[in-house]
Amino acid sequence: MKQILTIGGILAVYSTLYALALKYVFPPGIVLSSKGMLINFFLGIFLLVFLGRKFLRPEHPSLDYGQALKYLFPAALLAYTIGLILQIGFFQNDQKMKDASVEFNIATIEKTMDMVGSMTGQSDAEIAIEKNKAIEEVKANADRDYGFQWNKFPMLLFTGMITTLINTLIASIFVKVKSSGSA
Repeated sequence: MKQILTIGGILAVYSTLYALALKYVFPPGIVLSSKGMLINFFLGIFLLVFLGRKFLRPEHPSLDYGQALKYLFPAALLAYTIGLILQIGFFQNDQKMKDASVEFNIATIEKTMDMVGSMTGQSDAEIAIEKNKAIEEVKANADRDYGFQWNKFPMLLFTGMITTLINTLIASIFVKVKSSGSA
């Protein structure tokens, strides 16, 4: 339990600093960009591996994959939950983030509609009509669909659990201690 709280606490400090940086340092578009999401994904795995090796290996000299996962998952989930609470608190009334979210959704729709329309053989005019309908729908539902709201917390927590599980499944591979009998 001590290792879970130690790793989770350090990751929670990272989550807090990350949320503060997103709010006060980086423009809102960074949060929603593919690059920003990839950097956060790989940085999260790196931190899990680093902290797992630093705090779990010395205490568990025969740490296997399952044990590493057993410690890392609750620690990472604790940190994710704290970070999520902070991000919702910071961004729920942030108009710049709402606008960036709408812009991101519109850009995603445009790319998707162009790709799907060309694959299905639709004319450019048909694609443009469908694209305009979808864009108007995104704009009309911007407040309802905005992700940083307390009513979205359960769903965000659920999807975060899946992401956290994937991250810890990957990190546990690198945290476990190789047994002397394996190649």
